[in-house]
Amino acid sequence: MGDSRARRLAVAGCTSLLASAGGFVYLGVRHLDWMDWRSVAFGGGLAAAAVGLTRKNVITQVLSRAMAWIVFAPMALVTVVEASRGRFDGGIAAFAATSGLALLLSRPMLSTDDAKAAFAPSKFRRAFLSASTASMTVGLITGIVAFELLAMGTWAGGLALGALGTAMLGAAIGVLRMRGWGIALGLLTSIASLITGMLMGSGQGFALACGAVPGILLLLPILFAKLGLGEDSSPAAARTRVSLDAEALPSRVRIATGEEEEDVLDDLTERSASSASAA
Repeated sequence: MGDSRARRLAVAGCTSLLASAGGFVYLGVRHLDWMDWRSVAFGGGLAAAAVGLTRKNVITQVLSRAMAWIVFAPMALVTVVEASRGRFDGGIAAFAATSGLALLLSRPMLSTDDAKAAFAPSKFRRAFLSASTASMTVGLITGIVAFELLAMGTWAGGLALGALGTAMLGAAIGVLRMRGWGIALGLLTSIASLITGMLMGSGQGFALACGAVPGILLLLPILFAKLGLGEDSSPAAARTRVSLDAEALPSRVRIATGEEEEDVLDDLTERSASSASAA
């Protein structure tokens, strides 16, 4: 797919996510006597993410997709569960559809020539992109929860979760910048989330322990690469494969041997003599 077509699809995805953003803003201002500033602020964040879907920067792309996933995943799950019970909520389904469509349409922007040049790991490019998106998604959710705790005056929990969410975002950014410390930071956040969640032992602790998943996803491609699994996906490797394929192609030009050349000359001589006698 060409870069121009990917850009057009991303613009369509931007429009779709802007619809989700508008929905959240509407939910925040629909009551004339009070405004839900949290919903309005989240809608503003979605609007920024919608614009980010059209940018060439890979980090901006992944961060914008993380925002879209925060809407799509729960809304799609609720829609499926409600549909299985014979109920249907048009508003929730609309949020799921618009955010899901934005994710689908903007996906090719991660595979443009500029994106491949900016983020070109030797192996498991898609896996690293998916893991980075998951890390940013969980990091943003953790940050939102941390902000809520701080707003309620729970400073210790809010600051701890805020640090954890920031570390998750930093790990994803480090990986997308192809820095080794990104993997190390992701592993540390996974260990911290898992141990803290186990010590808490409640439903909140289980949710916190699930925060270890993105760090594990960031580490798995490294382990697989160490085991020699996966195909080299870097642009340089692609050019090498093309070069090798070209060398492997059979030659269409056949070089005649010395005896074959004499046979050809004799044949031409005979044809010339025949033409002269006929004349």
